Amino acid sequence: MDRKADPQTQLLVDEAILDYFMYTASKAMLKSPKDTVAAEGHAHLPLQMVGCKDRNRGLNNALQESTITELWMRLAAGYIAQAYAEQVLAYENSHSSLLEEIFEWGCDSRCTAEEGSDEWRINEMFHADDDVVTLWEHIKEEHMRALRPPDGISLRTHLESIVSGSLSTSTFKEKVTEFLMGLLCAHPKPLLTQIESGKVNGLSREATAALKKRAGFV
Repeated sequence: MDRKADPQTQLLVDEAILDYFMYTASKAMLKSPKDTVAAEGHAHLPLQMVGCKDRNRGLNNALQESTITELWMRLAAGYIAQAYAEQVLAYENSHSSLLEEIFEWGCDSRCTAEEGSDEWRINEMFHADDDVVTLWEHIKEEHMRALRPPDGISLRTHLESIVSGSLSTSTFKEKVTEFLMGLLCAHPKPLLTQIESGKVNGLSREATAALKKRAGFV
């Protein structure tokens, strides 16, 4: 006669199974992308995590909950740059103040928004940290400068050029995917994934093999 697990045990089992499927599905969807080098001759945008001399260190810092980091900010600026290019090229929205308006997002020292609102949350995220706010303003200006066309070249022509190079959606997607894969790999593998691989942290291979058999993997 089969025995039913007590509710607490069943909950732990369900969570382990969910963790396993979430981990394996996420890894399958993300896959580790190859680094892409912008085509020679195209304008270079500082949105591909440049400025982070040590990408691994940048990722480790980004995992800290105390503050937002340069890596987070460069990814955010990259998203904004993509949105700006889309507005101009896809929707033909190129009014003179669009660039400044679309990059307005950030900390507003004069914000009086109600606690819990989106604006309030944005300011809370920056923690009113002068160094963080200053760095964000610097990163925004870098991107805005790169998005402005040189003298004698139309905005559309300039954006079409960099969209096929350093601002390409495929290149930015690879950088975001690389970052998400880094986040995934920075956390311990789910227990069922460890059992499946034949090595569980803290257990010998013999003990892991026995656990694997009991869990029904063999």
